[in-house]
Amino acid sequence: MSNRPSPARRRSSPATAWQLDPLEPRELLAWGTYPVLIGQDKVPTNFPAITGKGVNIAVIDSGVDFAHPALAGTIWTNPGEIAGNGKDDDADGYVDDVNGWDFYRNDNRPEDENNHGTAMAGIIAAKAFTFGGAQYAGVATGAKIIPLKVSDPTGAAALAFSQRVEKALQWVEVNATRYNIRIVSMSIRTTDSAEYFATYSDEVARLAAKGVLMIAAGGQENANADVVYPAADPNVFGVSVVRSNDTFPTTTLNRGPGIDLLAPGSGVPVALRGTTGYAASAEATSYATPFVSGAAALLLQLNPTFTPAQVIQTFKDSGKTVTDTSTGFTYSGRSYKRINLYDALRLASDRYTTQSNFLGTAIASNTTIQAENFDAGTDGVAYHDVDAGATSTLTRTSGAELVATTDAGGGYAIGSTRAGEWLEYTVNFATAGNFTFGARLASLAAGGRFHVEVDGVDATGPLTVQATGSAATWANMASAPFAVTAGRHVVRVAFDAAGSAGIVASFNHFYFTSVAYTSVNIGPSLGATTAVQAPSAYNLSSNGADIWGRSDSFRFVYRPVTGNFDAVVRVASLGATSPWSKAGLMVRDSLAANSRNVFALVTPGSNGYRMQTRTVAGGLSTLVGGTAAVAYPNTWVRLTRVGNVFTAYRSTDGTNWTAYATTTLALNSTVYLGVALSSGNAALTNGVKFRGMRV
Repeated sequence: MSNRPSPARRRSSPATAWQLDPLEPRELLAWGTYPVLIGQDKVPTNFPAITGKGVNIAVIDSGVDFAHPALAGTIWTNPGEIAGNGKDDDADGYVDDVNGWDFYRNDNRPEDENNHGTAMAGIIAAKAFTFGGAQYAGVATGAKIIPLKVSDPTGAAALAFSQRVEKALQWVEVNATRYNIRIVSMSIRTTDSAEYFATYSDEVARLAAKGVLMIAAGGQENANADVVYPAADPNVFGVSVVRSNDTFPTTTLNRGPGIDLLAPGSGVPVALRGTTGYAASAEATSYATPFVSGAAALLLQLNPTFTPAQVIQTFKDSGKTVTDTSTGFTYSGRSYKRINLYDALRLASDRYTTQSNFLGTAIASNTTIQAENFDAGTDGVAYHDVDAGATSTLTRTSGAELVATTDAGGGYAIGSTRAGEWLEYTVNFATAGNFTFGARLASLAAGGRFHVEVDGVDATGPLTVQATGSAATWANMASAPFAVTAGRHVVRVAFDAAGSAGIVASFNHFYFTSVAYTSVNIGPSLGATTAVQAPSAYNLSSNGADIWGRSDSFRFVYRPVTGNFDAVVRVASLGATSPWSKAGLMVRDSLAANSRNVFALVTPGSNGYRMQTRTVAGGLSTLVGGTAAVAYPNTWVRLTRVGNVFTAYRSTDGTNWTAYATTTLALNSTVYLGVALSSGNAALTNGVKFRGMRV
C-alpha cells in the first residue's frame, strides 16, 4: 500500500449532513410515504422484469462496506481481471481492480471509512430490508455498483480530492464501453469552479461524448446560489431534495436552473457501515442523487438505446411538479420535477420502447411458431432472461439462449430455459374458438413447469414437463383447451420452475390446435349439456339406462383426438339415481352405441372408481378394475393413452395421482374423447358437474 496523501475531500453536503440521525417513532411511521410518493411500490408488480439488470453504475464516493447484507450480490465483479494474480489483466492501469478501486489509499479494495458511500450504494441497489416496521429496497436491485473511492475518512476538502475524482473518471473512461458502465453517480461537490475546470471538467466532457449519464448532488450550502460543481456542468444532471410531504425544503438547499430533478433526500433509510443495520439520513442532496441514478438504471434496462438526455427528459415528462415556496432567495418560486419510477417506466415503454413482430407481421395461430421467433424488443419487454450479460447471436442477437437443433426440420431452439424467464409472441387468431397450446420440447429430466398467458391472463395453468430421454430427444405436449377471441393477442410462454436437471426444458416450436367439443346423446338417452366455462367446465344431465352390455345409453361431450393423450377432469358432483350411475372420461372408436371404448369412471358411492371396456364392437362390456371411495367435490379422474395402452388414475387433489386400472386395446388412431354421464335408471334423470377438463 502506498503512502497515504493528506486528507482532502469535499462533499455535496456540510460535514454534518451525512451523519445519521435517529428518527422518533412518529417519524418512522411517516417515512413509509416515500415508496408510494415516487411510485417505487408499483414497479415490482407492473414491471417485474425491470430491476436495472445489466446496468453498471460507477459510484464515486467513499467506497462501500462489502460485508453489509444489504449489498450482498450488488457489487460489480470485473470480468477482465483474474482475482489475486497480481496482474493488470485488462490493461486499464490498475492491478486486480476486481471490485472497483480505492483512489485514496491506492489499492484494489475500496472499503468505506465514513459510511457515505455505503448509504449511496444501498439507496441504488440494496436488497430488501425492514426498517421501522416497513419494507424497503434499493431502486434498482438488479444493477451492479462499481465503488470508486475518492474520499478520506473525515470528509475534508482540498485540491487532492478533486484530483482523485479525476482519476476515478479516467478509470471510467477506459472501462465504460467494454464493461457497460452507463451511469456515474456523484454525491460530491467542488465549490471552487476554477478548481473544477482545472482538474476533471475535461473527463466529464469526454464521458458525456461517450453517452455516459452523469448525475450529481446539487448541494445545500447557499440558498441564493445555483447548484455546485459537478452538478453545475451542463454535461451533468443535478439533483435536489424532496421531503416526504412532497415539498421542496424552503431553506438551506442550493436552488436554481441547474436542478434537473428532485428525489427523496430527507430521512431516507440507509445501510450503516460496520453493522448489519440501518438508520435514517439527515437532509442532503447526497441522498437524493442515488435515487435518480437507480431510477435511470431501470430506464436503461427497459431501453438500452436511451441517451442520457432521453432518460432525464422521460423523468421530467412523467414527474410531479413541486414548487419551491420560499421567498427572498435569488431563485425562490421556481418549480422542479420530482421523479416517479412507475410513471417514467410507463412513459418510456409507450414513447420509446417498441415490441414488434420479429418476422414483420403477427404469426398466424394455425401455423407453427418457431420458439426463436419471439417478438422484437428488449429484455423485460419482449422476453426476459435471468442470465445477466449472456447474449446469443444465432439467427438474431438476444439475451435469450438460442441453440441449433437436430430436431425434425432443423433450425434453432430456445435452450435451457430457467425459472423466471419468459418469451412473448404476437399471434393473430383468424376466428374465435377453443384452442390447446402445444410445445415441442426436450428435457433430460422431468419436473419443469411453465404456463401460457394470453394478453396477461393465465390461459393454461401449470404445465409439467416430462423427461424425453435426453436433451436432444424431442416430444410434443399440449395444454387443456381454453377460449380465445378473434384478433391479435400477445402470447407469453412463462417458465415457472426448474426440473431435477436445473432447467425447465429446451423448446423448438409451439402451436395452437383448434378444439371444438360436441355434445350428443348416444343410444336411447335423453339429456342436455350446459357449458359453464367451455371448454373446461360442463354440467350434464342424462336419463340413459347404462354404459354397459352390448349397447350404451348416455350423454357425451367429446372431440376427436389423434394419437397419445393425457386427459384429466374433476367430478364435482354426481347424483345417485342408481348405485351404478356412471360419470367420467371416455374414449371410443365411434359415436355408435355399440362402439369399442375405454371408460375411466366414478359412481355415486360404494362402487367408487372403476374402469370398463368393450373390446369388440357389439360385444359385452367388461370391468377391468378399480377401488377406493369417492369424495365429491374432490374427485379427479385421469385417462391416458400411450400407443394401445390405456391407464386410469384417481386423485383427491388433481396433483398426486394413483393408477388404479390399465388395459391394452387397439382402438383407432383417431378416437372420440370426452366426458360422459349415464343415469343408470332410464326412468330418472341424473346430473353431473365436470370441472377443470383438460387434454
